[in-house]
Amino acid sequence: IQQTQVVQLTTQAKNAKGTVLAPVVTWSSSNPSIASVSTTGEVCGGTWDANFINCTPGPTGTATITSTAQGSTATLVFNVHARISSVTFGPAQSGCSSQTQTVQYNFHAFDPSGTDITSQVGTPSFNVSDATVATVDAQGLATAKNSGATNIVASVGTVNSPPTVFITCPPAKIVLHASGDPAGTITTNFTLATSASQALVADVTDTKGNPVAGLTLTLFSNQPAAVAASGTTITASDVGFATVGAACTPPSCNPGNNLNVAGTGVPVYSNLVSTTVTGTAASTTVYVTGINDATGAASNTSLIPIPTSTNTAGTSITLPGVPNSMQISPKGDLLYVGTAGGLAVVSTAANTISNTVTSAVGKVLAVSNAGTQVVLFNPATGNILLFDSSTATTGSSGTLTLLQHATNAPAAAFSPDNAKIFIAADNQIFAYSSTTLARRIVFPSNPNSVAALPQGVAAYATPYNSGSNQIASIATCNNAILTTPGVPLPSLLQASPDGTQLIGVSAATWMTLPYTVASGACPPVLTEGGANSFAYTGGAPSSLIVSPTANFAFATNASSAAGTSLPFLNLTNNTSGTAALANGTNGVFTTGGFTLDGTSFWVGVSGGTATNSVHRFDTTTATPTDATQVTVTFSPDFVVVKP
Repeated sequence: IQQTQVVQLTTQAKNAKGTVLAPVVTWSSSNPSIASVSTTGEVCGGTWDANFINCTPGPTGTATITSTAQGSTATLVFNVHARISSVTFGPAQSGCSSQTQTVQYNFHAFDPSGTDITSQVGTPSFNVSDATVATVDAQGLATAKNSGATNIVASVGTVNSPPTVFITCPPAKIVLHASGDPAGTITTNFTLATSASQALVADVTDTKGNPVAGLTLTLFSNQPAAVAASGTTITASDVGFATVGAACTPPSCNPGNNLNVAGTGVPVYSNLVSTTVTGTAASTTVYVTGINDATGAASNTSLIPIPTSTNTAGTSITLPGVPNSMQISPKGDLLYVGTAGGLAVVSTAANTISNTVTSAVGKVLAVSNAGTQVVLFNPATGNILLFDSSTATTGSSGTLTLLQHATNAPAAAFSPDNAKIFIAADNQIFAYSSTTLARRIVFPSNPNSVAALPQGVAAYATPYNSGSNQIASIATCNNAILTTPGVPLPSLLQASPDGTQLIGVSAATWMTLPYTVASGACPPVLTEGGANSFAYTGGAPSSLIVSPTANFAFATNASSAAGTSLPFLNLTNNTSGTAALANGTNGVFTTGGFTLDGTSFWVGVSGGTATNSVHRFDTTTATPTDATQVTVTFSPDFVVVKP
């Protein structure tokens, strides 16, 4: 305590059984000229007057205060010193410290004259703002714990030192592989039967090349309906294919705590683990809705489920308004339908509307990998909205956040670990971390397509520069433009589910662009190979759908005239072509989706001689065939397949 400072002490007396007693307590000081104590336990940094009212300063030094009750005693040591005007804490850490390494800090206390009075003040306290990153003992020895950056402050009484930044080295590499692999052997490709599991382990190395243990990593699957990832285990759920990665995502891993330390506060990603699930594919459900009813009026509110076990239309679900879009969660449990009456959330287990968010009016642009967040755009108001059902509480369905205003927002994508949202709007890509705008990336041309890579490290957007035939890759970790490869410019772009290439399509050309990810640290090392071009025949593409097993890609052309065949790209033999409608019919191809095992593609066909119907193309042959047709009573503008 400082000279003349007064501190009230209390005691608690117990007997041998632990019962609290109330005996008479007496107080004494080993050096009353330095610190004296009243009959009620008030300690004065100096000498009390006879009435224990005024505290007069004496010499600085140390005194022990003793409380006594029926022969038992307790003591506290007081360091009485001059008033402290400042405290310093250092020296600054040199670079970062690997896990368990230590840094010895020293503190100094100064009085108003600038005299160092450290020897008078006793032991300071140390406050670490994030104890997951480092700890500090009573002697100022800091120990590195988990990757990240944190402030440390030394305090004496009420006087604090300026904060000192401590850095535990961030991850530089995460290698994900099978648990139990022999040393030097890494297994990253699996074939699992349905319901089988595989334990994984992540080897983490920091920026100094030292191993890191115990980080809180997020395991994610790009197709959770086929392969579910939980903890450190993947489980085969249904026949199909999935890639699984691990991410060190702040703030639960490698927190930066707003200290702007390079390498901290940014996500770091592992390699991908690929899994093929074998067995008998489960039947699923195709969902179809549209704008125009049987009379051609824009008044349809019917949503039709089509079970693939029967390939017949099921019982209609009534929507709260005319639909404008529809997407399904990657797990397949929730169907999100944008309507004039708000966002309709359909439970696919019961085929009933579980929630209608009337204030969320707009077109559904993207659904998060977790299935709990949805990005919408309302052209009438210019509002880009984020609906988050994970924040639901009793009496609420979640939260709705206004992210941005725009005149046009054609596309959005979530990173697979749900850490970042990329939104294409008004000649920009808006990069959001949750509801916080991290960066606006200005494009020379208006981007109309954005695709997040399965690896999580980046997203690609098109077109970056139509005059120079460029797309652009954007780093997830710091929102920087990584690459701008010159390629035959696609109007629509998707990433192959196996994490090996991009697939693009324009009014004249199919494109594939191989890429590799050499590092998942920040910034990642992303390299493209040479682009491949294939002839495209069909109307101007309005949507691009890539099979979850990476065997086919289809392009629909909802704004074109009726056609007799559907453009496709066979990704297994690198050939393009068209798949003819059955019976020589024609129509406009609207939207569609693949079954999880990649053997069927369902697509809406509007008008023409095919009338309003949903068609199943068999994709088990080199040229898909129109194998099944299901008639509906409205224009099938929006078709999705439950994974």
